[in-house]
Parts: sequence; structure tokens; C-alpha cells
Amino acid sequence: MPDSFTNLDAAQESLIINFLHIAALSILFYDYLITSGDEVEYVWRRLKTKSTYLFFLNRYFAFFSNIAESVLIFKNVESERSIVFSPEEGRDLINTCRCKLFTHSLEIIIVCNQAIVCVLLSLRVYALYDRSYWVAWFIVGSAVVLIGISSWSLSGREDAPVAQQFSGCHDPLSHLSAIHQAAPWEALLVFDLILFVLTMVKTWRDRNEYPIAPTSVSLRYIVVRDGAIYFIIMGIANLTNILTFYLCGPILRGALSTFASVISNTMMSRLMLNLHKTANSGIYYTSRESQFNFRWTQAKSEVGIRDC
Repeated sequence: MPDSFTNLDAAQESLIINFLHIAALSILFYDYLITSGDEVEYVWRRLKTKSTYLFFLNRYFAFFSNIAESVLIFKNVESERSIVFSPEEGRDLINTCRCKLFTHSLEIIIVCNQAIVCVLLSLRVYALYDRSYWVAWFIVGSAVVLIGISSWSLSGREDAPVAQQFSGCHDPLSHLSAIHQAAPWEALLVFDLILFVLTMVKTWRDRNEYPIAPTSVSLRYIVVRDGAIYFIIMGIANLTNILTFYLCGPILRGALSTFASVISNTMMSRLMLNLHKTANSGIYYTSRESQFNFRWTQAKSEVGIRDC
């Protein structure tokens, strides 16, 4: 923690975090409003499947958890607190514990949202490979390794002492602690890359089975299109958030965590909604089903041409 970090700096950085949270929340609610019509038509009015309930889990857990997170962030903290305290300073101890509870609550919300998205993406790739066991084990093994690395990194995190007191509960991070805390986001970026590569590999292997054409609106086209868009947008959001841990001030380190989490949930909802437009099985729609539907559509097209 630099000695030049003052109460004014802390207040400014805390204000920026609040504005970033408002921006993230605005994106989440705006996307909910503009896609609610498609949700009613392609999800609520159709037969409910496992994919339907998973869609609801991702959609509405993110919706309500971010409302709860907003209440936590914008709730006024009546008294100042300091990370540096002693057992004799009872007032600082109470306020610090309150802020620790606040910080851990936000972390739990973000972790749960990201875990849901990772599970759904994994299921999507698993179905794309026709529920192959080796793919499932590879994804699970990769996840276990990355979680282990993240846990090991977080175990070495230590909060840096702060000499100044300031209002609010946005924890400042030392440079070393920020590096440790960036590890889970770096692992998440690697995991997204693994799933994206698996999707592209499957697409390349099956390229001769049937072409990827926007006019056919096949599952393969949707998966490639949405997968590419998802990875690019999430890659940018995660990478930007990771850079804040290395380049920003003590309080702004990790300031885009909520923003990146919201973008992830929003993109996942869009991906699943587009899959439900193609088939009611949604995220469980397999490559074999896609191939069958493509050939059936192709056959109907040929019949139509002959009839003319």
C-alpha cells in the first residue's frame, strides 16, 4: 500500500466501483427486458426440460443475486473502519468484521454465478461431443486442476495493513495480494479457452458432415457463432478485469469482477436462448440430433425444388 494513498483516493476509487456496478446492473436488466419476449415464446410456452430449468437457474440467480449485491454495496456504513486494529479497539473490530462479512458475501455471489456459467458451458460442450465420457473427464480434470491452482494461490493472499481510515467496505489490496487474487480469474479465462478450443475442434472434425451456413440455421452454426461471440466478449471482459489487479490502485484492483460476472451470465443466457429457438432440448442438443435435422431440412428443400 503506497504511503501517498489518502482518504480522498479511497473515496474516489470507491465511487468508481459503485459506478461500475451500476453499469453492470444496467446491462443485466436491459438484456432481461429486450429478451423477455423471446424467453416467454421459446422457454415458458414450451415443454419444460432439464435445459429449461438450467436456463432459469442461470437467468434468475444472476438477476436476484445482483439485486442483493446492490443492496450490500450501496448500504451505508455508519462508522469508519480500518483494516489495522487490535483486540482493544472494539469499535474497529466490529466494523472490520462487518466489512469482512460484506466482502465475503460479494465473493460468494460472484463465485456462484461463475460456477453456474462454467457448468452450463461444460454441459454444452459435453452434449456437442454426443456425451462422450472422455470429454467429460477431460473437462472435469481441467476444472479440478484450475480450481486447485486458484485455491493454492488464494491461500497465500494476505491483506496489506492500511494506516488510513476511510468510509466504506471496499477492501484495498496490496500488489502481492492482488496477484494472488487474480489467479481465479486467470484460471477462468483458461477454462473458457479450453471449452472454446474443444468446440472449434469438434466443428472442424465434422466440417464434411454438413456445411456451416447461416441460411440453414443449424445447431452447428449457432454453436460456432455464439461460442465465438461469447469467448471474444468474455475474453475481453476477463482480461480487462485481470489487468485491474496489476495496474490499478489498491481499491480498484478487481473492480471489474462484478461487471465480468454479469457479462458472463448475460452471454450464457443469450447462448441458451438461441439454442432453445432451435430445439426444445436446448443445451443438451447433441451433434447427432443436429446432423439429423440438417439432413431432414435438406431433404425437404430438395423435395420442394422438385415440386416446382
